[in-house]
Amino acid sequence: MIPYVFIFLYSGKAIPDGLWAFPVVLGLFLAFLSGISLTVGTLNVFFRDVGHVIEPVLNILFYATPIIYSRELFQNTDDPAATNKINLVLSLNPFTHFVEAGRKTVFGGGQISVQEFLILFGLAAVSLTVGTLVYRYHRSKFIFSL
Repeated sequence: MIPYVFIFLYSGKAIPDGLWAFPVVLGLFLAFLSGISLTVGTLNVFFRDVGHVIEPVLNILFYATPIIYSRELFQNTDDPAATNKINLVLSLNPFTHFVEAGRKTVFGGGQISVQEFLILFGLAAVSLTVGTLVYRYHRSKFIFSL
């Protein structure tokens, strides 16, 4: 964050108003990823194929998440049904919410609403809770499967 602020100060551009929220978004994203990691890591102990399945799944998630493109790219199509389908797919992808919130805070795309924060918090809480429960339930069996 510090180099980012220095770059803004050096270039003479205004620091985005929502930049204060980036550490919160990043913390929620890390909690979300921790829950997924606990779940997938636990499953990988018992089912070795999980490690082989993760790579193509991550590739699909990368292209289904608006990282290198913006969701607004699909808003100007002539077919509203296709636009609705694309928006539905992007909305069902939990990574989309984190990427868009991070983009808003860092690049100044507007303020994050309370609803968006609640979605991020809910995703992080559910992921971390499920991951922790799966790990705690199965950790005593790890030694027998390794």
